[in-house]
Amino acid sequence: MIMSQFVSQNPDSIKVGIRELDNTLIVLCRSPMFLSGMTGFILDNIAPGSRRSRGLETFYANTSCEDNANAADVYDLPFKTNWKWTRYFPICPMFRKKRTV
Repeated sequence: MIMSQFVSQNPDSIKVGIRELDNTLIVLCRSPMFLSGMTGFILDNIAPGSRRSRGLETFYANTSCEDNANAADVYDLPFKTNWKWTRYFPICPMFRKKRTV
């Protein structure tokens, strides 16, 4: 948060020598969401610990393939897509499925 405020108040603080790269870094450093994600990424990769101590074994034990298969139904289109003409549109769920009609 402090880094984004600093860069917003001092846009000339980052000078790499390439104007496009300078602008890209300034935009990224002004974004608290990017800085938080980068901090999380770095801490995730340097923090010591096993999968068990970080809670990953419990997390993956509680997920199942059946839940994931049913969760994909949420992304279906809100209308019927099993007409013949819908097979020509890649956004329709029936686009790649083999038809047995």
